[in-house]
Amino acid sequence: MLVRYALAAALALSLPGTVSAQTGSTESGREETVQLSPTTVERNGFGHNVALSDDRAVVSARNGALHIFDRSGETWEETRVELPGAPSVNFFGRPVAVEGDRALVGNPGESCDAGGNCGAAYVLDYDGASWNATRLLPTDQNWDNHFGQSVALSGDRVLIGARGERCGDGTECGAAYVFDFDGSTWQGTKVVPIDRGVDFRVGHAVALEGDRAVVGSGQSAYVFDFDGEDWLEATRFTVADASGVQFGYAVALSGSRVLVGADREDCDVSLWCGAVYVYDHSDTGWIETKLEASDMVPDWGGRFGYSVALEGDRALVGALSGQCSTGTCGAAYAYDLEGGLWRETRLVASDEKHGDRFGRSVALSGSCALVGAYGVGCAQGNGCGAAYLYDFTQEVTAFGATSPEALSLLAPMPNPASGAVTLNYTLPAPGEASLVIYDALGREVAVAALGLHTAGAHTAQFDARSLTPGVYMARLASGGATSVQRFTVSR
Repeated sequence: MLVRYALAAALALSLPGTVSAQTGSTESGREETVQLSPTTVERNGFGHNVALSDDRAVVSARNGALHIFDRSGETWEETRVELPGAPSVNFFGRPVAVEGDRALVGNPGESCDAGGNCGAAYVLDYDGASWNATRLLPTDQNWDNHFGQSVALSGDRVLIGARGERCGDGTECGAAYVFDFDGSTWQGTKVVPIDRGVDFRVGHAVALEGDRAVVGSGQSAYVFDFDGEDWLEATRFTVADASGVQFGYAVALSGSRVLVGADREDCDVSLWCGAVYVYDHSDTGWIETKLEASDMVPDWGGRFGYSVALEGDRALVGALSGQCSTGTCGAAYAYDLEGGLWRETRLVASDEKHGDRFGRSVALSGSCALVGAYGVGCAQGNGCGAAYLYDFTQEVTAFGATSPEALSLLAPMPNPASGAVTLNYTLPAPGEASLVIYDALGREVAVAALGLHTAGAHTAQFDARSLTPGVYMARLASGGATSVQRFTVSR
C-alpha cells in the first residue's frame, strides 16, 4: 500500500423560498492527507467507487475487486474481499456503502438464469476477523435490471437501485428496493415513484438515512418517507430540461437536506459545466440553492455534480472532467455552509495528471473526505487508480506550497478573470521574489512581480485581457519555497 503524508407528495418544481446560488469565499487547492492504493498495483481502475465511515474506507475497482482499508495509528491496513459466487470482472465497477462494521456492495453486471446484467447486492458484516457476505436479490429479478446499480446503507436497512427494472409494458423504467434486517433475514420492499415511465432509469442513484430515502432517476429525484408500514412518496424534485442535464444521476441525503447532481447542465462559459442543487426542508417547504464551481473553464465542461456526498453542513462534489494544468484531470470541491453561504474549497491531488478521472466518486465522514480517481497511472500504464483522503482538521497550504511557514499566495481575484487580476501575497523575510503566470502547458505568459521585496504583505496586479480563455497558474517563489494558485480567464 502506498501511503503519502502531506502535512405525502409535494412536487418541488416551483419552490417558495427558492434562492439562487450562494457561494462564499474560496480556497483554491487543498492537497490530500493520505493517498490510498492497493498493495498489488495493477490496471484495474481502483477508485471507481468509494465509501467512508470513520476510520474505515471502502474502495472498489472496475475489475470488480473490493478493497477495505482500516486506519491503525498513522497507517492504513488493506483487506481485499472476494465475493462468493460473484464474477471476477464487472466493467461497471461496484458501487459501495459502509457504516461501521457493515458494508454494502452492488454488482449490477451479475448474470442470472434470465440473462445478463440482472444484478445482485452483497451485505458484508465484519465479525472482528473476517467479512461475511449475504447476497440480496429482488423477487422480480430479470435480465438487464441492473439491480445493484446504486446502494445506500443505514443501520439494519439498505437501499438498492435497479435502473433497468421494467414497467408493466416491458419498458425499462427502473425501481429501488428497501431491505430490512430483522435479526436473522433480510426482508425486501419495492419502491417506485408515482409518475415513473419509459427510460426514467429510477434507481440510478440512491441515498438513505433512517426512515427517509432519496431515489434519483434521469430526470427527477424523489424523497420517500417510511410511516412505519409503507414507503410514501413525499416530494419530487426536478428542473427544466431535467433529462438533458442528467438531473438525479447523483443524490445525497443528510437530515432534512438533499443534494441532487446535474452534471450536464450548461453554464455561461461552456456546455456541460454541471450544477448541484441543494434542497433544505423548512416549515414552509423545500428551499432550493444552486451550487456551481467557481473555476469552470470556457468551452470545456467540467461535469460538476457527477458525484455528490453530504454530511451536515458539508457537501462534496465531483467534477469528472474538471481541468488542471496538464489537461482533463477531474476535480472535487468541498462546500461548507457558514453564515448562510457555501464556502468552496477545491480538492487537488499532489500528483494530478491528465486522464486521472479524479472525482468520479466521493464520500464524506466526520472531518474527512475521500475522492476516487480510477484513471491514475502506474508502472503498468494508465488506469491503475487511486483514492485520496482529505482531513479538514489538518493545517494545509495552498496548492503546490513547499514551505508552509515561508510564504503565502492568496487566490487571484476575481476568479474567473477577464481584465485586471489582483494577487495578494505575504513574505516572512526580505529577499528576492517572483510572481509569474503560466498557462496550462507550463509556458510563462506574464510576470506580476519580480525583484527585491520587504517582509510582509504585498499586492500585485496584471492584465489578463491578452490571455486566451482557459486555466492558468500563478506561482510565487522566494527563498527556495513556492506557492501556486489556479485561476481561470474568461470573456
